[in-house]
Amino acid sequence: MKGTNTTPTRRTILASIGGSSIGLVGIGSAKKSTDDIVTITTVKAGDTPVVTKEVPASWYRHELRAREARSRLLSQWEDKAGVTGVGIGTSKDQIEGRKVSTVDVYVDPAGADIAVPSNIDGVGVTLQETVQVEPSTCNVGDFSIMPGGVVIEEANGSSGGTSTCEVSRTVSGNKRYYMMTSAHLFTCSGSNIAGDGVNQSGRSFGTVADYDFDQDWAIVERDPNGAVSDFDNGIEDTAGIMAGHVTENGLADLKGTDTTVYKQGITTCNESGQVDQYDVSVNTSCNSISSNDYVRLTTDEDNGDSGAPHYHQYTYNGCNYLALIAPHTAGACSSSPCADSVGCAAFHINSDHNINFDPEFQFGHCK
Repeated sequence: MKGTNTTPTRRTILASIGGSSIGLVGIGSAKKSTDDIVTITTVKAGDTPVVTKEVPASWYRHELRAREARSRLLSQWEDKAGVTGVGIGTSKDQIEGRKVSTVDVYVDPAGADIAVPSNIDGVGVTLQETVQVEPSTCNVGDFSIMPGGVVIEEANGSSGGTSTCEVSRTVSGNKRYYMMTSAHLFTCSGSNIAGDGVNQSGRSFGTVADYDFDQDWAIVERDPNGAVSDFDNGIEDTAGIMAGHVTENGLADLKGTDTTVYKQGITTCNESGQVDQYDVSVNTSCNSISSNDYVRLTTDEDNGDSGAPHYHQYTYNGCNYLALIAPHTAGACSSSPCADSVGCAAFHINSDHNINFDPEFQFGHCK
């Protein structure tokens, strides 16, 4: 169980690791160390960097040009029929051993007949199609201590999805704990869902405390008399504890190095893939969501995976840790199942709403 005095502060965390860090941050957060090397943050715990990485300055400059090129293309293509997304993708070309970014325009297989420029300011532009896959199922039973990656339901209907992970937020000076999932699990109408009941495997355990339809997340406050006795700060069937979120530069690093990332949903179970695009604009059938805050990944998805955690695994001093990439929203296809997933980037959720993905994080505590 949690108490307001049991979780170490981020200052304590940094002191315990000698100030070293790992993670991703925004465009302005990279720190130049030499003419040839830039240090970027790839994972953050709240506002605190916990993982940093040195990358070639020439590769990083290309990433900044790709972000600008994507912004220029977005207004031209995001509203065209058949276009399912515009984002920063990956080329086979490399700079100093790292794959460089392209701007990708995704369409349905029977999508729009459009022509895109071959490059903008030296950044390649490509047209991509989506494909569909077959589903499975897992983690639909009872969990008295509830982690991410298990079944969660809207209490007044039959809609079921997946829990993302335990999160925290400071309210009136006190740290409060919640379970995150998808907002569209409750409604597609855009109506007020605060206070709506939430179940875990058919058993009442809490109510919606806050939500954002554009970013497609909701956080659930636990009822102390409900079926769930506590939240677990991990993901079911996954080694490690949630220890922060992947930053924008971190997404670029994961994409540029083809690092394997993961998703745990109740329908497609544990899927692996890569970060395919970031800063993606998406339009979904629910709530007519149109946002540039999304990430596209090459992980399979299907109905029931809504809210599922997309995450990065890393190791520090022999311990396993997890950093959230995004809660799952939908597939990038016109219908599910689909071989591509999208979700709002966790770094946007953190910066816009002060929601932290390191609820009980402390380096050296293994799980």
